[in-house]
Amino acid sequence: MQMQRKETSGRKLAVFMLLAVFVLGLGWNNRAGAEVINIGWTGEYWSTLPIRVAADKGFFEREGLQVRLITMR
Repeated sequence: MQMQRKETSGRKLAVFMLLAVFVLGLGWNNRAGAEVINIGWTGEYWSTLPIRVAADKGFFEREGLQVRLITMR
């Protein structure tokens, strides 16, 4: 009887912990407010290719950033 209570309470604790981790984990992945950053660049040159590739492939969005490329002349 005593052993069965310990197993039941252990299972309840494990289920509670899993639910808590699941519920709290959902809040950490909130992308509702993407941070806007400005990147100044000199245009389409070989030296700025990594910035363009990262923007085109969605790397910034995946990290919760909205990028504005500002061309400086």
